[in-house]
Amino acid sequence: MLPAALLLPGVLLFFSTAVSTAWARIAALRTVEPYAFAVYQQLMANFAATGRFSQTIHKGYDDCWAWSGHRSVTFLGSAYLYGLNPGPVWLAGIQIVAVALGVIPAAMLGKRALGGNWGLALGGWLYLLSPPVMALALQDYQDLVFALPLLMWTLWAMRARALPWVALGALLGCMPREECIPLVVACAMVTIDPRWERPWRRWARNVLVTLLVAGTWAAVLLLFFPVASNAHDVPLVEQLRSLLAAIQGSPGQLRLWGLPYLQDFYELVWAPVGLLALLSPLTALPGLALLLLHMTIPHNHGVDRFWGAHAHHMATVLPFVLAATIMGAGRLIRFIDESRRFQVVMEWLTGPVPVLRHFATQPRAPARLLAACVAAGLLFYSGTWYYMWGSYFNLVMVPFPRRPGYWHSAWALVEQLPPDAIPLVSNQVSLAVSHRPLAYTFQESLLDKARDRGLSAGTHMIIDSRNEAVISWAMSMDGAQVLSREGGFLLLGWEPGARDRVRESWGDDVPRRVVTVPVEEAPVGSIPGVAPPNPHPVTGAPIRTGKITGGAEQRASPGKPR
Repeated sequence: MLPAALLLPGVLLFFSTAVSTAWARIAALRTVEPYAFAVYQQLMANFAATGRFSQTIHKGYDDCWAWSGHRSVTFLGSAYLYGLNPGPVWLAGIQIVAVALGVIPAAMLGKRALGGNWGLALGGWLYLLSPPVMALALQDYQDLVFALPLLMWTLWAMRARALPWVALGALLGCMPREECIPLVVACAMVTIDPRWERPWRRWARNVLVTLLVAGTWAAVLLLFFPVASNAHDVPLVEQLRSLLAAIQGSPGQLRLWGLPYLQDFYELVWAPVGLLALLSPLTALPGLALLLLHMTIPHNHGVDRFWGAHAHHMATVLPFVLAATIMGAGRLIRFIDESRRFQVVMEWLTGPVPVLRHFATQPRAPARLLAACVAAGLLFYSGTWYYMWGSYFNLVMVPFPRRPGYWHSAWALVEQLPPDAIPLVSNQVSLAVSHRPLAYTFQESLLDKARDRGLSAGTHMIIDSRNEAVISWAMSMDGAQVLSREGGFLLLGWEPGARDRVRESWGDDVPRRVVTVPVEEAPVGSIPGVAPPNPHPVTGAPIRTGKITGGAEQRASPGKPR
C-alpha cells in the first residue's frame, strides 16, 4: 500500500534522529536531568538482576514500582525490556520506540478523517513532523511520556465499531500513570461522528464501557496503592489543590503561573499547523483544558516550562491536540475534494485553453488536484518548520543512528572501576554509574541513604578536580589515593570499610547536600545533540563552589564550621 509505505522513511528518520540525539546527550552527560534518569536506570537494573526494585543513587523515594508516588504499568513493562540489554541508551530507546509507534494510531485517525488510504500518510506525517513529539521522545525516560502514544491509541479505539477495541483502548490509556484515568474518559466523551449509524447510541455505549474500565482500574489502585499513602510532590495533586481551593471560595490561590511562558513554551504544542485543530474543536477541548491546568502549577513542583527540561507533563495534552489537528486537516481536504464550486471556477478559468478545459470538466479532477496541493503544502510547511526547530534544538538529524563523537571523561573512569566497586559521584555524573546495584551521589543520596556511614559506604569516587573540599574529604580516608585522571576528573579509591572520620566529627549535624562546581567540559553549543540552555531558568540559590551546606549553616571544608 503506497500511502503506508510513504511513512517508512519518516519513521526511520524520526527513530534515527531521536536515538542519535539521545545517545549524544547521554555520552555528554547532558540529558534533561541525569539524576532522575539515573534513578530509573538503577531501579530497573536491580530489578533485572534480582527481581526487586531498589535504588541508592537518589535521595528519598521508595524501593518499589511506584517509587515516585506514581502508579505506572508502563514502568513495569520497561523494566522487563531493560533486562534484555541493560544500559541508558537502551532505556532511552525503549521510550523512543514507544513514541514512534504512536504514528500507527495517528495514521489510522488520518484515514478516518480523510475517508481513504491517503489519510494514512497525512496523519502519520503530521505526527512525525510535530516538534513536541520529538521533544517528548527525548525526555530521557519518563513514564508519562508513554501517555502520548497510548492515548493516541485510545482516541482511535473510541472510533472503532467493535466493542472490544473500545475496551482495549480504554485499558491501554490507563497504563502510563494514574492521571491518565480521567483522560481516558475524556477521550470517549469527545469522540462522536455524525456519520455513525445511531451516533448517540454508539457514543453512550463507548462512554459506559470506558467508565467501567477506568473505574475498575481506579478501584484497584485505590485498594492496593491508595493515593493517601503518597508523600511525594506530585504535580497533579498541586493542580487539584489549586482548583479545589478556588471552588471552595479562595480564588486567590488559583494563579496561572505559566502564563509568562505562553509564547516560549505552550505555543509549541500547537506547532506547526495546530490551528487546524479548530476544525475539530471537541477533540481539542480536553487538551486546552489541560494546558490551563498545567499553568496553575507553581514553580519548583516538578514542572519545567522549557522543552529541553521536564516537559513530560505535556504528554497528556499532545494526543488531543494532534488528534484534533489530524481530524481538522482531513476535514479541510475532504471538504475541498468534495466541493463542486472549485470545478465551476476551474471551468471558467480554463475556458480559452481547450486542453485545460478538458481537464477541468473531468468529474472532481480540479478539486482533487487542489486537495492534493493543500495536503502537500501542509506537509512541506510542517517539514520546513520542523527542520528549523530541530536545528535550533541541536538535534542530530541523520537517516541512520550515529555514534556520538564526544564522550564525557567520567565514562572512561567508570570503565576502570572494579566489578564490586561502590562509586560515589556528583548528581551530574550519576547516570554513568547507575547501572551498578550500589552507587551514591556524594551531593545528596549518600547523606540520606547512608547517613551514618558517610564515605565508608563506598569504595571509589569520581569527581571534578576543581572540587577541592570534597577531594580533601575523600583523601582523609584510610588508604586513599588518586587512581587515575581523565580530562578534569579524578578517580579516587580507598580501603573498603575505611572509617570516615570527617563524618564522625559532624555528629548529628549532617548537611542536607553538598554543592559542587558545574560539570561541563565543553561549551553546550559545541556538542551535537545537546539542547540549548533554558532561556527561562527557574530561580534558585546560586551555586557556591566546593561548599557543603546544611540548613542555614555552611562549611568551607568538611568538618570545619565557617
